[in-house]
Amino acid sequence: MKIKVCMLAMAGIFAAPVFAEGIYAGLDMGRTYVKIDTIPTKHANNAQWFAGYQFRPDASIEMGMRYLGSIKDTSGVVNRDIDFRAFQASLLGIFPISPEFAMYGRVGVASIKYEIDPTIFTPKFSKTETKGVFGVGARYAVTKKFGLRAEFDQYAKFEKTKISTISASADYFF
Repeated sequence: MKIKVCMLAMAGIFAAPVFAEGIYAGLDMGRTYVKIDTIPTKHANNAQWFAGYQFRPDASIEMGMRYLGSIKDTSGVVNRDIDFRAFQASLLGIFPISPEFAMYGRVGVASIKYEIDPTIFTPKFSKTETKGVFGVGARYAVTKKFGLRAEFDQYAKFEKTKISTISASADYFF
């Protein structure tokens, strides 16, 4: 259901440039750091597509779907893979430094889904948690419509799990 709502919202955002300025979309890739109390910190690659609306020069709303990556839990008797995904909505506070460069802060909410792959001894397990997300980043406007971003995000701790991401992205204003 969440994916359908997100797809409908994204379709609306992509169709909206005919009607409004300030609409943007982008892709990012980066690294996820997962710390579970019983497992040493693990690293995974992540990717996200996002879209937003900058309704003021210093504020924007944004939503996105992020694949946070897959880690291997080798702490128990049986090795198992754990996949993480998130759907998130955020408010960005933008602090322009120059016409081309800006810093921003993010505060929002994320619906984080994690799935533990089945093993010989256990069935597949899946759970979704809704938690806060916050971050800081910087954006460099290469042109008036195209920009590059770097960002650090921290998700609220859940089920003894702490997730952080570092990513680089490109965005395009319609």
